[in-house]
Amino acid sequence: MHAPIMQVGIKWVTPLVFLFDSLFEDKNPLIHTPSNTSKAAGLSWSHTIEYTNIVVAFVYKLGI
Repeated sequence: MHAPIMQVGIKWVTPLVFLFDSLFEDKNPLIHTPSNTSKAAGLSWSHTIEYTNIVVAFVYKLGI
């Protein structure tokens, strides 16, 4: 959950998990920018598919 939501007192009732595929120090500097596209340098489609599989399996396991 992002800090601004907590600061205004909104309580989250669903389970929260923050999956991140690298160390924060190594994060993509383009995240949440218009430049964060599939044409960005360093994109790995095989890694993206592997990460997507983890997310889908987790959601399935939660029964959502």
